[in-house]
This record gives sequence, C-alpha cells and structure tokens, in this order.
Amino acid sequence: MVKYFFLGSLLPPLKIANKPELSFRDVLDIVDLNITSIDLKKLFSLRQYVDIKNVYFFLKKQPLDPRGNYGKKELEEALLHREGLPRYLFAYFDRYETLKEQQSNFSKVLIRFFTEMGHKENKRKGFLSFYFTFEREWRLILAGQRAKNLGVDIAKALQHEDFTDPFVTQIITQKDSTSFEFPCGYETLGEKLREVRGDPKKEYEVMAIFRFEKIAEMVQDIPFSIDYILGYFVQLMIVEDYHFLDDMEGEQRLTKIVSNI
Repeated sequence: MVKYFFLGSLLPPLKIANKPELSFRDVLDIVDLNITSIDLKKLFSLRQYVDIKNVYFFLKKQPLDPRGNYGKKELEEALLHREGLPRYLFAYFDRYETLKEQQSNFSKVLIRFFTEMGHKENKRKGFLSFYFTFEREWRLILAGQRAKNLGVDIAKALQHEDFTDPFVTQIITQKDSTSFEFPCGYETLGEKLREVRGDPKKEYEVMAIFRFEKIAEMVQDIPFSIDYILGYFVQLMIVEDYHFLDDMEGEQRLTKIVSNI
C-alpha cells in the first residue's frame, strides 16, 4: 500500500464544531495530483455515491451536490448517452419510464448501489467496505425508527430491502415490540437520539457527530494511507453539511434523508 506522507501531514485537522479550513474542492484539487491511478479509482467509487443521489435530485429538479464526479451538464450527458454510471441505473429507467415512477421507486437504486458496492469492496476489506456498510446500516436504522415512531409497519417501510439479510431482519422484527431498540454498535446513537427527540436540528447534529466519530475511529491509526484520505473526504462532507444548516434546513435535511430511504 502506498504511503502518502505529504498528504497526511498537509490536510488540516477536522472538527465538527469548526468550519473546515479547506473546502471539498480544495482538498480534491490537492489529492488529484498526488495519489496513484488505482487510488483515484477508489476516490471515484466514493464520489459515485454522491452521483447516485444526484440522479435522484436531478429527477426531482433539486440542486445537485457538487461533490460528485459529475456536474449537472456531465450528469445529463451520462444519463443521455448511458455511460459513466452503473448499468443497473439504466435498467431502472427502462423499467420505470415515467418521471413519477422513477422518483417514487428510486430507493431501489440506492439499495442496489449498496449491494453492488458491498460485494465489490468486501473483497478488499478496506475503508470503502466499512463505509458503504456503515452508511447503509445507519440509514436502515433511521428508517426503522421513524416508521416505528410514526406507527408505520416497518416491513412496509423497508419493503424493497432484502428480507434475508440478518441486519434488515433485526430491524423488521421490532415491528411488534413496544419500543425501537438500536442494534449492537448503535446503542449510543439510540440513546443520544432519544435525548433530543422532537428537535429535528438536534437529531441531525447527533447523527452527524456519530458518523464523524465512527469514521475517525476507522482511520485514526492509518494517517498516511489512501483509506485515511477517503475517510477525510467523508468527514469533510459531514462537517460541510453540518455548518450549512440552519434550524429550518436541519428539519428539511432530516425529512429528505428519510424520504430518500
């Protein structure tokens, strides 16, 4: 594995409470010139998650997240020419031809993304394997908890998920329980969310801090590796989002996360 001593020492430390010294684009410009072609592909895979979510924003005519691999024009061309994006995405558009169908069923694309990335990255056992698993799990937990709090059937809320998956099963089996219990490894998140229940902005802050700290735990002992740099990008996005929100935006973002699931 290549050691990036220059990059590891150059990137300023990140804290949730402080606005980042360098923007995502600033760091990207530095990293692009200083990592190998193999590691650039890993960075592309990380940012492809943003691309997939941007396809949904594009369908909804909402502003795109500029931290993906493609800008708006590039994304439009990729969709038009059916290149540069996963094949299953184009198969999805073949199946759902109307805009309404494409919008309402888009959770299937995200599920497929996590499945595909999980199979691909689990073989490598690196940061991306951890990250995509972690992102999928906390989103599933949030969807299950929200369904429980709203009195919605959890199985219905997660109807497009793989019911043979042990993690999905663990969440769905709580549909008849008196309260929602967070799975092993997420107990602290559950406790913190219960403390601020009813305050959307505080709930978003709790999740942001939890995610930031989990990423830090994963990469803190490998400061000069590509995994550290990938983790840095994820933490940077979390910090940028955190400082972008005001009270109203916090509620809107939380609602958007749940609706996207």
